[in-house]
Amino acid sequence: MEPRKLLEALEVAERLKDATRHCYTKNGRHESVAEHSWMMTLMAFFMKEEFPEVDMDKVIKMCIIHDLGEAFTGDIPTFEKTMVHEKTEEELLYGWINTLPANYAAEMTALYAEMEKRETIEAKVYKAIDSLEALIQHNISDLSTWIPKEYELNKTYADDKVAFSEYLKELREEVRKDTMKKLEEVLVSKEKVAIRLMNSTDSDMNFILRWLTNPQVIKWVYDEDAPWDIDKVKIKFARKADGLGSAIPCFIMYVDKAIGYLQYYPLEEDSYIFNSPETFREIEGGYGLDMFIGEPGLWDKGIGSVVVNLIGEYLKAEQGVNLLCVDPATDNPRAVHFWQKVGFRQIDIIKNYDDENKESILMIKKL
Repeated sequence: MEPRKLLEALEVAERLKDATRHCYTKNGRHESVAEHSWMMTLMAFFMKEEFPEVDMDKVIKMCIIHDLGEAFTGDIPTFEKTMVHEKTEEELLYGWINTLPANYAAEMTALYAEMEKRETIEAKVYKAIDSLEALIQHNISDLSTWIPKEYELNKTYADDKVAFSEYLKELREEVRKDTMKKLEEVLVSKEKVAIRLMNSTDSDMNFILRWLTNPQVIKWVYDEDAPWDIDKVKIKFARKADGLGSAIPCFIMYVDKAIGYLQYYPLEEDSYIFNSPETFREIEGGYGLDMFIGEPGLWDKGIGSVVVNLIGEYLKAEQGVNLLCVDPATDNPRAVHFWQKVGFRQIDIIKNYDDENKESILMIKKL
């Protein structure tokens, strides 16, 4: 291709570096269409030995060009794309292809026609890779980035695309296993609300940092002089996610977003600073609970009440727990009122666990 024409073509293709897809990377940013296409070509390269009868160089070409239309329209997720979207994309794409040198325009037009018909083995392999890469990237990304419908889609999507190949069916099954393992992170859910295990990833730690640097949130959550930074967050929270300590850290999810933190833990004699041994005996065998909604715009929406009921049902069913215990500070009327509203009652006044110069209200709820 003549140098100026090449530069013009690359300037159009470069748009795919900024065109973001619905899916996220492991570290929590939207992946680009270009990155999706690159990963597909890498998959095709690594599959060469599995398909000796297939022209994998042609498959790689298909992977490279398959989403060039999105340089003009941007990415629209498969589950939202309509025939109107496809027609618009096709018209814009072919309008551009026809400006390319004749030999390249002819080759690309032929490849697109073959890809659309999906009759050749190369076109079938390409389409399977396209679908599988999306599933694989979802499994790599943080669960907080998934929307509800993807919980089921990641279990079933692309089964029809891989049916022609034993190797691809095996690969699809391995991807499904990864999905099921990932979904085990979700402890319990109901409609728009879910509770999932927190991870020690940068993505999850940055959620915590954002919440605890919000003056509206920190006022009611942690009464500490030192400001929160990412190192402090990791020291206090990442260690819990890595299994250090008895508390099980979780994220509260609403629709498709992480909106708050929750942790539960078996009560022990040193869980609180009791005034007498009799108080511990009253709560022995129960679980302690701490939580906060980190998005002030979602306060007073009833989400907290749903979360308390969900975690209570989960702990009773899965752990045989019959009592929950909380210890809001006496100078935190908002928290005290919330716990009373969701069925907790006061049994004692104890020293605040983080500051013995302050007091907390020990409250329980039987499940």
